[in-house]
Amino acid sequence: MFEGVLFSYETHPRDLSESAVYQVETLLRNLREIIPNIDKARLMPRPGGINGLILLDLRECLQSMNIEAQESIRRQLTHFIEKAFDEGMLLSIVKVRILNFIVPLDLDRLVETAKILAKKIRGRWKIELRTRKMADRMEIIRQVAAVIDQPVDLKNPQFILNIEILSKELVVVYLVDKERESETIIKPKY
Repeated sequence: MFEGVLFSYETHPRDLSESAVYQVETLLRNLREIIPNIDKARLMPRPGGINGLILLDLRECLQSMNIEAQESIRRQLTHFIEKAFDEGMLLSIVKVRILNFIVPLDLDRLVETAKILAKKIRGRWKIELRTRKMADRMEIIRQVAAVIDQPVDLKNPQFILNIEILSKELVVVYLVDKERESETIIKPKY
């Protein structure tokens, strides 16, 4: 399952927001062959007012698709982004994350999301949580960890469950398998 993409760009020493947004808009126009209903995608520069991020929300595009179709699109999208990096189409972008879920800031929704992703965690794991002081960090960790029945390893996990609170309406969640990290976190090779 995947619902969107989070792009990161540098803000220091020079704010690259204008060029980053332009590059992601250009990328979006080229995704028509891969993602059906791409016109329903929402591009959000500075989601939650956070400079350095661009959120591409694909929930409307993907909602009617089954898991296999979504996974196929995810693989094609990952390859397409890697190729865009190689061809210099994303020079302002420093990192791209493929997102499993985009949900509102609601503890019950985060727990339900964790239950779904728990099926993919097959070994040592940890949570990386960025709250931006909008939520009780320890309560989120306690409740999410309670639904994942695998050993926690804070120093050398195989799986990392990332939860980033961007605003009260936008929380992005993505699971990274360290053995296949490039399927979730894409960086330029330069």
